[in-house]
Amino acid sequence: GTGVACADDDECTANTDNCNTLATCEDTIGSFTCACNDGYSGTGVACADDDECTANTDNCAALATCTNNEGSFTCACNAGASGDGVTCENVDECTTNADDCAGNATCTDTTGSFTCSCNAGYESEDSGVNCSPGVNECLN
Repeated sequence: GTGVACADDDECTANTDNCNTLATCEDTIGSFTCACNDGYSGTGVACADDDECTANTDNCAALATCTNNEGSFTCACNAGASGDGVTCENVDECTTNADDCAGNATCTDTTGSFTCSCNAGYESEDSGVNCSPGVNECLN
């Protein structure tokens, strides 16, 4: 200005601020402030990615995996669960026939998975995926 009438310089619009590219500049009378954007922390002049997964500030479901990325995170349901990552429900592999149990085995649903066990009179060396007739004790 002229000294008689002064005008505020907007350092943000003029790009004369020293805010980080990951921060937002806010003009104030005679100055400016810098604040790191969501997903980042620091002084506004220096900003670093927040790892929401490690800090447990994510909103992923218990049956999901959190993956950190720049400025944010993603959630994905684990194997054996379905949903959007924020909400995940156990998939019952036994009722959906997604198990690989032998025909002469019993499937038992577990959280995120399932187990197979051979029916009475059968045995397995691979946890019930393949079951064969057991030894007939009556013949011995």
